[in-house]
Amino acid sequence: MQFGAILALLRKSSKPIEGDESMSYADDEIKQTLLQKVNTDINEKVPAKQKQNILAFFDALYGNAAREDLEAHTTMDLYGASLSFWQLFSERGPDEVKLRVYNPDFEQHGWQSTHTVVEIVHPDMPFLVDSVRMAINRKGY
Repeated sequence: MQFGAILALLRKSSKPIEGDESMSYADDEIKQTLLQKVNTDINEKVPAKQKQNILAFFDALYGNAAREDLEAHTTMDLYGASLSFWQLFSERGPDEVKLRVYNPDFEQHGWQSTHTVVEIVHPDMPFLVDSVRMAINRKGY
């Protein structure tokens, strides 16, 4: 599957619920400010050759995220998480599944989290994310 098709699927799967007007104008302004700060980091730090693809990937990944979810992280961590996931995504071959489980550490990964991160890149597999989440919850994590 081509990169453009992947982004289209990301955007399609993360659309807000029809008729959900719960996000206020102020919330949207705060969210756009956070996203713009990360876009600025990408523009300043990423090589020109990869910049447009990473900006599009970042937009597809976080464009429909709730403000509260974004505010829970620093812009540096959103930037680092995006690049980390981009790296895994870009290394994937056709029909290949990539899985990475790690505890992000700033010195090693360029971003940090108090949580273990599970990154999965795969061909279209309905319900995979929900199934993985349920299995992790079942184990008490």
